[in-house]
Amino acid sequence: MSQAREADVICEVRGCFCPVPTIRAAQKLKELQPGQVLKMVSTDFNSVEDLRIWCESVGHEFLGSETAQDTVAVFIRRKA
Repeated sequence: MSQAREADVICEVRGCFCPVPTIRAAQKLKELQPGQVLKMVSTDFNSVEDLRIWCESVGHEFLGSETAQDTVAVFIRRKA
């Protein structure tokens, strides 16, 4: 994705690998209000697909991802 996205909360998980990004996303999303957006920043590019599948299974909205040189940002909207 090329366009910048807005996020209510940013969670840094650089250097962490599966399953840590998904666990941290679940923890952070519990702190958010329905409709708020979480941005997960990771160096584990496989976390994009892991988080997409997890969102699908629990009902949160996977908004997409943005990649930079050595990081990926994943955007998730908390379900209502």
